[in-house]
Amino acid sequence: MEFYYDKLSNLNNDDLMTEIQNLHNKMAKMNPTSPMTLQLQDMIRSAQTEYNERMIVEKLKDKPSEEIINIGEIEEIVYQPDYTEEQVNLALVQHFSGDKISKRKKEIAERNAKIKESEERERKLRPKKLDSKAKDIINKVDKS
Repeated sequence: MEFYYDKLSNLNNDDLMTEIQNLHNKMAKMNPTSPMTLQLQDMIRSAQTEYNERMIVEKLKDKPSEEIINIGEIEEIVYQPDYTEEQVNLALVQHFSGDKISKRKKEIAERNAKIKESEERERKLRPKKLDSKAKDIINKVDKS
């Protein structure tokens, strides 16, 4: 069984253009509401992509490689931490023991942060206290 992509890649440029034209002709004759239109559109897209790639390769084939522009250099810096034997052992013990105390402290800290965030949002939503000028204006409006 040959896939459509394989068929396209085996065609020469003239045959590929003929294939694209045939697909467009079939599309024009087809009922636009037919589910086959999507498949035909994908086939056209695949054929056009294949043709475009060939044209790009052909265009770049003639360009000398000296036209490639060097846009810079990258310097790689590798940071290798130097852990003491005690730190490594402590990390291993915590990892394999489950370190329930650290997990619990982390959960408490996360919960406290959420509570603090919730309180902050609530505080922002509270109405602001009125200053004396605003109270005077309200009192004047109420009396009218």
